[in-house]
Amino acid sequence: YTEMGGTVGVANKLYQSSVALGNWTNQDATLVLDATSIPFADGGTNFVADEAAGGTLHLEEVGDLGTTYRVKSNAVTAGSVTTMQLEDGVTVVNAVTANAVTFIKNPWKDIIAKPGSDQTALVVGVTPSVIANGDWGWCQTRGVGSCLLDGTVIIGQEVRPSETVAGAVSELDYNAGSAVEDNGPVGRVVEVAPTADFGLIFFTVE
Repeated sequence: YTEMGGTVGVANKLYQSSVALGNWTNQDATLVLDATSIPFADGGTNFVADEAAGGTLHLEEVGDLGTTYRVKSNAVTAGSVTTMQLEDGVTVVNAVTANAVTFIKNPWKDIIAKPGSDQTALVVGVTPSVIANGDWGWCQTRGVGSCLLDGTVIIGQEVRPSETVAGAVSELDYNAGSAVEDNGPVGRVVEVAPTADFGLIFFTVE
């Protein structure tokens, strides 16, 4: 179940998470031991209420051992800081002073069509129907479904996110002599259709 971001969603195209914001990356933060909330500096990009819900706070520095905290809710930014409430029963495990903290939205919030380039965020699946801007709908991650094709695909073979056509999948050729395989597989071809048409794919996004 996912929330469309930015524009009206198009049926049977590949989608990804919203792109991580630089202003929400590596922000100095002070965490209090056993606290149930974390104050987070927004870097100049304000949060609206509960925009961070379901997202993750990630402590990247070596001394913090990669600790992550799931966010339950957040207040509107005030004075360039938003207070993020942690999930029920979760408390801060180590006191931190001015260490780098990164916030990443819930992967299924404000999704966008996978651009015609290398991936800029996590691929989350294919929308089998139109989803209005800001509305909620289903995003298929596994099983047989339809998706826009870019180029020639081969029955039973793997497909990858296209790096030239937004929302499309292309043949995954591990012998292509390029870096296209770095985008990784998202499924296998069930039915071959012409390029720029919609083929059947057994999705394996998750």
